[in-house]
Amino acid sequence: MSTSFYRPLCLFHPVEDIDVGMGEPRGQLLVEDIRAQCMSKGLSGIKGLAVLFRGLDRDYSKKISFREFGEGMSRYGINIEQADIKLVFSHFDKDHNGHVDFAEFLFQLRPPLKQCRIDVINEAFDKLDAVKDNILKIEDLKSGY
Repeated sequence: MSTSFYRPLCLFHPVEDIDVGMGEPRGQLLVEDIRAQCMSKGLSGIKGLAVLFRGLDRDYSKKISFREFGEGMSRYGINIEQADIKLVFSHFDKDHNGHVDFAEFLFQLRPPLKQCRIDVINEAFDKLDAVKDNILKIEDLKSGY
């Protein structure tokens, strides 16, 4: 059995949502606003929201429901219109199972990587990809080292 890693096509995934006329989906704009509110709380902003997320997860399933999500936003002091909570929840619920899991939540909340960091990642990937097939295999690593 061989382990392979594929070149990441996009390190920050935009969402399909309703367009607000500026080329930006409304859900994405709301998430960016939540991210900015978290970042304004300092170094512990997103971390604090993650701790709150875990506290809302009463059954330790690493998932929260729509009701718990709305309660968490309010409890953490995120200013968001009640009508927008459903849109933001569906933005975070990528697999559409009616729950937001911790990985979905953090993946969507984290800020996008700067282009210079993406360039470094791609350069490292290119250096390791001996066959140049955009797939890293154990064999690639063995031949390079």
